[in-house]
Amino acid sequence: MKILNSISRRIRRLPSAFSSSAIHRTHYTGSLLFNLASFILPALYGTLSKLWVANIDSSMVVLTDAYTYMNTASEAVNEGLPRAAWVIIGDKASRSLGKRLQLTHTLIAFQSVIGLILSIVFLAAASSFAKNFVPEEVRDASLTYVRIASFTVFSGALETAVATATRALDKPDIPLAISTVKFAVNIILDFLLISKFHVGSFTPTVNMQGTIQLVCNLVAAFAGLIYFLWSNTWSFKRHTSHDPQEKLRPSFDALKVLLRPGLIFFTESAVRNALYLWLVSTIVALGAVYATAWGVFNTIRWGLIMVPVQALEATALQFIGHNWGDWRRRVDISTRKPQASLKDLRGIVRPAFRSLVIALVFEVPIAIFLTLFGAKPFASYISVSEEVAEVTAYMWRNGFPKQLNGDLVWEGDSVGQTYDWTYKLSEDQLGEIDQALQHFKGLGLSLGHLTTETFPLPNLHSELRKLSDELHKGHGFFVIRGVNVDNYTREENAIIYVGISSHIASQRGRQDSKFNGKPADVVLTHVKDLSAGQDKSAIGSPAYTTDRQVFHTDSGDIVSLFCLQTALEGGASRIASTWRVYNELARTRPDLIHTLSQNWNVENFANPNKKFTTRPLLYHQKATDTLPERVALQYARRYFVGFGALPRSHDIPPITEAQAEALDALHFLGDKLSVSTNFAKGDMQFINNLAVLRKSE
Repeated sequence: MKILNSISRRIRRLPSAFSSSAIHRTHYTGSLLFNLASFILPALYGTLSKLWVANIDSSMVVLTDAYTYMNTASEAVNEGLPRAAWVIIGDKASRSLGKRLQLTHTLIAFQSVIGLILSIVFLAAASSFAKNFVPEEVRDASLTYVRIASFTVFSGALETAVATATRALDKPDIPLAISTVKFAVNIILDFLLISKFHVGSFTPTVNMQGTIQLVCNLVAAFAGLIYFLWSNTWSFKRHTSHDPQEKLRPSFDALKVLLRPGLIFFTESAVRNALYLWLVSTIVALGAVYATAWGVFNTIRWGLIMVPVQALEATALQFIGHNWGDWRRRVDISTRKPQASLKDLRGIVRPAFRSLVIALVFEVPIAIFLTLFGAKPFASYISVSEEVAEVTAYMWRNGFPKQLNGDLVWEGDSVGQTYDWTYKLSEDQLGEIDQALQHFKGLGLSLGHLTTETFPLPNLHSELRKLSDELHKGHGFFVIRGVNVDNYTREENAIIYVGISSHIASQRGRQDSKFNGKPADVVLTHVKDLSAGQDKSAIGSPAYTTDRQVFHTDSGDIVSLFCLQTALEGGASRIASTWRVYNELARTRPDLIHTLSQNWNVENFANPNKKFTTRPLLYHQKATDTLPERVALQYARRYFVGFGALPRSHDIPPITEAQAEALDALHFLGDKLSVSTNFAKGDMQFINNLAVLRKSE
């Protein structure tokens, strides 16, 4: 009931929240509206700038992010002292307006000098910056753009200092003025000089767009500075009675006041942004498509999702600073180490909780919409590239795990030290198998009727069920050893094999749709070399030749093999953990995980009327109440590149360079991480086909 009463009281207060006094910039609602307007304009221009460049040359869209990454590199400076403004300049309870203005002037002067120094550093190191943050495909054309963009660090430092300090002074109209000037001048110049309707007969270039952006940033930053000085500093001198000893000029003492909390913010920001830039440099190394997609992803995120969050954050910080100042005045500012109660802390941070609730109400539905519907079309619109849109949508969903854990993750060179995958049948168990064989033969049924009931193994059954669990919950493979195949006929060996298999997995999949050229549901296939007796082009699979098979999976959930005779040539079996291969890709080449999870054109050898089907090779199963999270890989190289005398059909689109690289990565990683199962005569090998790769040598 208390909760309902609280909600009803808040609903009744809604009209007052939008009264003329409530929307003043010194109140939460008014400040939030100003901040929303000032943050949304740069976000809109960030989107439009990519559209302008995409119309000039879509391959150069990635260059516009050099500006973003430079400002990210300098963000530690912009989040150091400016963050301190909220608790220092925002303290209007225990500091006079004159003192707060002096602190503001000091902040602006210091940040401007540091920003100018950083710009000169970026200008001198343009080639090194391009090497790390511009894809190789457009690097040669990027140096001029990077040099132009380097001075946006100076304008950004000046703009951030003015905007943060004036928000702390309850003047959010000044950041709004900066954003308005920047947006308006940018739109006008872009329209006149680089849009499809530009004046003159010249051809717009990306460098021209960068120059326009730099000019507009500088004009907007200085316009905001002049507006601040005119509306605050000079107005204070003219119209406010103040202590003549109270100086407004920047001072070293004022800088020391800002430095104490500022260094904490600077350190945190430096570590965070260093990690972010390391991530960016890794993505850039993947090529222009992924670098462009990352930039588009951030444009969507910062343009649509983060604008309200930024506005709510700035508003919350503004009033937290005020609350902090009120509390410090109440406990006496001369107290060196004041103690705040839980009630005091709740009162200080109440604006943050208010912003958090509003953010969740608006942001969660937007994020869900983009995840399900909006990311790809919006990315395609911005980048004018379907390939970039695909990657951006994948980055937004980010559904695949960064690492898999469990027994299904194992190393080929060490799995034998912790797991004995060979189950040796005892004499009693072999006798029980022989009894089951005689029982089934006495029933006079076909092999299709082999089940746990028609092939009873009352004692061995529980052991086989444990082995079955090992396929799904353990290491994903095992070998049953001990059947003396020479004691039985070919048909009896088949009965024993299928009978034992029925206790491990009851369902059997179809291996082939024909037998001796006639339609049939074949569930048991004899693997042997057919190349000596017929043309290789008619065989259809390297399994029926002495050719080596590269790492692959088969159809179905579980694959089993029964060795009746060791091959004179080839046939040795090696297996590798699909999950271990996945973890290595996730660590070193996450782009290939994206490639494998996209649709591939899979050749259909059995149906001449339908040359290929389309499906992904990598699947992600999210965790449920009853099932753990899993990743499944199902592929065979021959469906994409053919084999031997049976090349890929010319009627099927060729695989892409990224797909070819993904296939090679699977094979070579599988080879590196594999183990030999020492497949011998009489062995039955069972493999979780969705979690283990295998090959024959």
